[in-house]
Amino acid sequence: MPVILTYGTNTLRLPSPDFDNVHVLDYDKLNQRTRGGDLIVFRDPAWPKNEIYRLKFSGMDQGKVNKLLLFIKSTLGKIIQYQDHEGNIVNGLIITPAGDVSQPGRDHFSAAFDLLIE
Repeated sequence: MPVILTYGTNTLRLPSPDFDNVHVLDYDKLNQRTRGGDLIVFRDPAWPKNEIYRLKFSGMDQGKVNKLLLFIKSTLGKIIQYQDHEGNIVNGLIITPAGDVSQPGRDHFSAAFDLLIE
């Protein structure tokens, strides 16, 4: 099942992501040592918690990569809708505006981006 990115009427279908995708939970906290050398870790519950999906797609052609880069460029700083290959829908913000693209083969491209979940 493909992945679908949507912003307004702009929709982009991508192949299923690679298996090495990462789901990151990022918490702000303070790590300090006392004069005696004890470690003290503090986290205020009011501080934000960030949830980030690191997505990588392989086996794409040049046209699909160009469409992805155009979608990323046109939705900079805007909340998009992400439907994963399992049918789950979340809203998020693409936080890697460059969109990592590589060409591991002659006609095969790979692309990756990070999505900050609301």
